[in-house]
Amino acid sequence: MSRLVRHSQLGSGSRELNLKSERGAMLIMVAVCLLALTLLSAVVVDYGILWTSRRQAQNSADSAAMAAAITLLAEPTKTAEATSVAHKVASENAVWAEYPKDADVLVDLPITCPPGTGGGVGCVRVDVQRGQTDRNGGVHTNKLPTLFAQLAGISSQAIMATATAQVISGNAVRCIKPWAVPDKWIDNDESGGGWAQTDIYNPPTDSYVMPGFKNPGDDGTEIVLKSGNEANFSAGWMQEIDWGIPGSNVYADEIAGCPSWVPTVGIYDGTYKCDASGDTPDPTKGCISVKTGTSQGKTVSGVGDLIALDSGAYWNGTGVSGGCGDTPAGCGSINPTGYEFSPRIVPVALFNIDAYHNEACSGGTGCVIQVSNLIGFFIEGFCSDVYTAATMPAYCGTKKSQWDKNLVGRIMKYPGSFDFEGGPTTSSFTQFVRLVR
Repeated sequence: MSRLVRHSQLGSGSRELNLKSERGAMLIMVAVCLLALTLLSAVVVDYGILWTSRRQAQNSADSAAMAAAITLLAEPTKTAEATSVAHKVASENAVWAEYPKDADVLVDLPITCPPGTGGGVGCVRVDVQRGQTDRNGGVHTNKLPTLFAQLAGISSQAIMATATAQVISGNAVRCIKPWAVPDKWIDNDESGGGWAQTDIYNPPTDSYVMPGFKNPGDDGTEIVLKSGNEANFSAGWMQEIDWGIPGSNVYADEIAGCPSWVPTVGIYDGTYKCDASGDTPDPTKGCISVKTGTSQGKTVSGVGDLIALDSGAYWNGTGVSGGCGDTPAGCGSINPTGYEFSPRIVPVALFNIDAYHNEACSGGTGCVIQVSNLIGFFIEGFCSDVYTAATMPAYCGTKKSQWDKNLVGRIMKYPGSFDFEGGPTTSSFTQFVRLVR
């Protein structure tokens, strides 16, 4: 009996030892699994923070680089303004709930463009930092947090995003103003030689080679847009682009705003017959219907509304100063196109004067132009706004009624696009911005 009891007691103790061993083994396995889960959480959660922040920082850098490049597109010398715009745009794009500060946004412009982009000094590079040492060796303390990785002694993480935007030639614009003006021709019969605002196109003595106005040689050239006699083909002769939209205020609306019915306009590609007896006009390919002459009253009212959007802007001799471009709010909210520059900088079509001279167009109807170039045009005002009676140039006219309706402006660059339907981009004033890295 005593042996049985002792045997039973021994068996019970053995089972207790086995249970304790099993519990100890399970605790070790649970601890190992918890460690593995913690490490996995660190990878999933903290790595997720890293890559989400990386994407947000890239969006910030992309937007800032594009905004700076668009600023330089209109006026290449405004590097300080472009830098300021880049910082402003970057600061509006949060990176993991923190908006980048100026010290954590590096802007380099203009820089040599990367290989494979056509080269040249026309690029903008923007870096957005979150805690990473920058390309200049600068230290940034705005590191990203970690959650589970802190258990492994990792208390923070860092990222950097970089973007490079390029300004290159384009061949199409949107929101073009309803004006078509003769391109610059080679003048051989006027006294003094060379094209001037007082010239009349007289072929075959005068000749034309597309394009006439060239960038950058003609940047800042003053042109006075005016109605004229069709038979005279005078410099600055303005015709009304006809989109076929009925209504008494359509023309004025096209001047002052950016109506939905105005199509994208490209440079003539030369692949089909673009004249009054040819193919149906295609604005994308640079073939447009026009009316000889313009509505003077609607021109005055439309231009007045446009100038009122940014009355403080002025031509400083090389570019545009004052107005919305000098205010913290900027121009995007008042420019009908949304661009961050004065709404008084508008796109205008230049046309092939030789082709127009040779086409069968009469009576001011059924006329078609070949768009030879697209320019930016800063509207200074009417002649009576820009000059006094004593300083009035001859090409503004000889009487006040002409001074009050002839429009003064300056040729400059303008943002556009590259349209595969459009024609060549050589010597184009129209440029567009793209991300290249």
